[in-house]
Amino acid sequence: MHFSIKWIFAVMVYVAIAAMAFGHPSWLFPDVLWSFSIFANVYAATLVVFAREQHKAAALAFVLASIGFVGFRLVSGFFNIGGFFPVDNFLLELGIDATRPDPDTLLRLRAGNAVAALIFGLIGAVVGLQTIRTVARPKTEH
Repeated sequence: MHFSIKWIFAVMVYVAIAAMAFGHPSWLFPDVLWSFSIFANVYAATLVVFAREQHKAAALAFVLASIGFVGFRLVSGFFNIGGFFPVDNFLLELGIDATRPDPDTLLRLRAGNAVAALIFGLIGAVVGLQTIRTVARPKTEH
C-alpha cells in the first residue's frame, strides 16, 4: 500500500472524529469510530483471502490483533476486572473513573476501545510484516 494524500486525509478525519468523541461525548462519534474499525477489519480480511505474501501476512496479523483486543475487552467485561486493560488505565490516568461510569464516561470508553482496536490491528500488521520478512529472508551459512 502506497501512502498518498488520500491516506493522510483519512487519518486526519479519523483523528478529528476521535477528538470529538473524547471532547464532546455523543453516541454518534464512538459508533463512527467502531465503524472505521469494523471496515478496516473487513478490508484486511479481504486482503487475507486475495493478497499474496507480505500483504497477506500483514492483513492476517491486523485482523488477529484487532479481534484479539476486542475479545480480551469482552472477557474483561464478563469477569468485571476493570483497570486491567490499556484503555481503562489510560482513562484512569486522565482522572476518569471507569468503575463508576456516568453516561459521558461510557461514551469515552466506547470511543477509546474503538481507537485501541484499530491501533492494536496496526501494530499487528507491522508484526506480521516483520515476521514474513524474517521468514522470507535467505539464510546465510557461516
